[in-house]
Amino acid sequence: TPAVANTIGPKGVTVRVQIGVRDLTTTTARYNFFLNSIAEKSLCFGPGVLQEQQADRMTRCFIQLRNQNGENRKSGRDDFAISLQQKV
Repeated sequence: TPAVANTIGPKGVTVRVQIGVRDLTTTTARYNFFLNSIAEKSLCFGPGVLQEQQADRMTRCFIQLRNQNGENRKSGRDDFAISLQQKV
């Protein structure tokens, strides 16, 4: 069995593209693989989660995603659908 344990998981890679049987592109792009985000380890903060906010008014909040190791996610551009509810 090959020793592949250190080759699997989050890491940075260099990407090249090949179309059909042609050569690989001469330009490259960097891409970072990452561990999945875990909601229970992530947090949301900012004015949008304060108790004084009004319903149906635009506000902001920040979502800090963390993985199973508690490490912050270093990439972004994810879409979220969130619903904030006031504790009674």
